[in-house]
Amino acid sequence: MDATETPCLAEQDCLEVATILQDGACGKRSIETCKQLVGLLKKVPFVERLPKLCQNLLVKYLELETGVKDRIYEADMPTTHAYILLGGTVQLYTMSLLGETRGLVALQPGCTMGENGLGQESMHTSTALVPPGTDVTVAKLSAENYKRVVQHYAALEALQKVPLLARLPSEIHNRVCESVQFVSLPDKTTIFSKGDVGKELYMIVSGQVRIVMNRSDTSPEAYQSSQIVPGEVKSQASEEDESARGYDVRWLGPGATFGELALVNDQPRSASAVTAGYTELVTLDKWLFRELIAEAAKMESAGGGKASVMFLLDQAKNSIKRPSHKRSQEDVDQILQSLGHLQFLHGLPKKVQADLSRMLKHKTFQAGETLFRVGDSGDTLYILLSGEVHIAVEEPSINGKLLKTVTIYAGQQFGELALLKAGTRRTGTAVAAADCEVATLDKCGAFIAFHSSYAKGSAKASSPANNNFAKGTTKLTNVQKLTHLHAKA
Repeated sequence: MDATETPCLAEQDCLEVATILQDGACGKRSIETCKQLVGLLKKVPFVERLPKLCQNLLVKYLELETGVKDRIYEADMPTTHAYILLGGTVQLYTMSLLGETRGLVALQPGCTMGENGLGQESMHTSTALVPPGTDVTVAKLSAENYKRVVQHYAALEALQKVPLLARLPSEIHNRVCESVQFVSLPDKTTIFSKGDVGKELYMIVSGQVRIVMNRSDTSPEAYQSSQIVPGEVKSQASEEDESARGYDVRWLGPGATFGELALVNDQPRSASAVTAGYTELVTLDKWLFRELIAEAAKMESAGGGKASVMFLLDQAKNSIKRPSHKRSQEDVDQILQSLGHLQFLHGLPKKVQADLSRMLKHKTFQAGETLFRVGDSGDTLYILLSGEVHIAVEEPSINGKLLKTVTIYAGQQFGELALLKAGTRRTGTAVAAADCEVATLDKCGAFIAFHSSYAKGSAKASSPANNNFAKGTTKLTNVQKLTHLHAKA
């Protein structure tokens, strides 16, 4: 039978759930209300088996139905809902092949029914009847809304991996996920227009969005970053149509984020975003995000654990500002604690990491200032300590070359290919989108760090068997592991 014969809720809890659901705000309940419902329904099987964040989403879509008469569902009918019996009694039975009644069970308040069909297409294996002369109250969840909850949960997991959010403490991640809104928009709806004040970040749950830019505006700022997962969705016919009118179009699909610059600056939108077909989005308000960032900057885990990202970067800035020869071991430890997640340090001995941290230099750039241009000789790796940098890279398109922008946020590295290959030329132009502070490491500093770690103090440095400097230069090639999307700059 697709039911639980033992009540999952006490009778008093059933009454409380029914009272809460009387608000009728299916899909629009507050965070506090959802948490209250989860607390009451935590033993309901189709709630209990889900992750905590998913539980909060699921109870948002529960509906209350009162005065149910006759029957709730019949055997061999498609499963469309799962039910929690909150009031009255229900008789549940199956039919034998000969049409005889068997397995008759009387369900009491707190029992569940029909949950086997959630997440998959199935048929009811029993019939749920309401005894004559009685009324029944149920909380029900549609299979369609259950599917929507699973999609929303997947979107929230992806949202946590967006560079701007990825390194926030888990507590803040949870707050972000609890605070986002899900919106559904019909075809050809303008989400925002070029010149609008940015208020939200968006992630696509389902459907497509066109990012439309005027081709005459070729500044890096005109190409808003979009971290695309798993990739762009192309529609050549529409793209050619827009091209004829002087616009460049990018098509974004499920998992893509856009408009994230609104979270960190107050500049007007540099492009327009329009839905292509029915589209569902996750939105995160910038003022709420900034409040959470401020909270994250003050957080440190209990017992002297790792501090939050923003706090660590602030500490790293103070240490890097000191001249290299005046940095104490405490400074070095602070820098490594703050920047140890960066890939250019991965796989290197602690001594090399420490020497590299001593070679870092502090620099500042004002908003609009260029860090490097396409074609420049590359000899420096950059680590962004505060602010934001846009890197504009030319990519081939059906109309020739299209400028694509990658956005670098605090705590990320870029330009590291300069350390890996002699004669490297920059393939993009990096511009400070806001006042920035960076740590830089040039080829000379990297060479000195490796030489200090592998050659200094070696009594037999010339011996092939003990040529640690040669080993050090070999180690340098391991830095290639750090190459990722931003390395193309």
